Amino acid sequence: MERHPVYRTAYNLLGQVIDICKGMDKHVLETIGKKAINLSYDIVLGLKMMEDALDKKQSIIEIKNKIQELKFVVTILRDKRSITLRAFYICEGMIDSLSTGIDVLL
Repeated sequence: MERHPVYRTAYNLLGQVIDICKGMDKHVLETIGKKAINLSYDIVLGLKMMEDALDKKQSIIEIKNKIQELKFVVTILRDKRSITLRAFYICEGMIDSLSTGIDVLL
């Protein structure tokens, strides 16, 4: 799975989210920033664990839900001007690519 494009995209997204959170205000980082990092991590972990899951379809649905939640959190960060527009568009593109890639796995 580590070589699958969906996994690579999720892993790269995790790195991107960690990078954008480094420069955040402490209050934002402690609340919404950590949520974004945790969701990104959960997506990567979910994809890794999906290999051994008995119900792969249910695992994919759970991952898709986390992807949608992450998209919402990143949008909040943009609206609160906690991340740059450039960082937002990079994350949004990666999230959309990830969402499309997950649909292929169904």
